[in-house]
Amino acid sequence: MPSSANLKTSVKLLKCGNSLVVSVPASIVSFLGLKAGDVAKVRLDRKAKIVYSFKIQRQLSLIKMKTKSHSRAHGKK
Repeated sequence: MPSSANLKTSVKLLKCGNSLVVSVPASIVSFLGLKAGDVAKVRLDRKAKIVYSFKIQRQLSLIKMKTKSHSRAHGKK
């Protein structure tokens, strides 16, 4: 699984009817566990950056990641 630091990328805007669509790269979809139909909140921050947020449940994966990093720090495999 990629780390969140490796998930920065650029995407093109696509035309869809009278709107523009931002595609979410497969690596981010996989990392966040997103699926078609999920809702994203969109806001414009103070520096004119568009911020997307997704309501996701990643508790089990975070526990696994913490356990793996703990094992590596203590010399376990």
